[in-house]
Amino acid sequence: MRGRTIYSLIRFSLLVSAGVFLLELLLLSLWRVGSMPEIFPRALAHGLLAESLSWSEAFRLSLALSLLAGILSYGINKGADGTEA
Repeated sequence: MRGRTIYSLIRFSLLVSAGVFLLELLLLSLWRVGSMPEIFPRALAHGLLAESLSWSEAFRLSLALSLLAGILSYGINKGADGTEA
């Protein structure tokens, strides 16, 4: 019985993580399309930034941001002497 509960919790956490990751992809794409022309109009006019963001680029950027957030949160949770805060 205990093994099924742990399995269900692991499966639920993986599904939630995947859902959050997909939501992050969608929000990142929408944010990019809506804000970049307003923030960097000259860069877009000169061709330094692309006007759109493909799903594969959004996936790579989202993966990099997730890894960076994980590394930073690990560093924040550790104390100066290496023990848990």
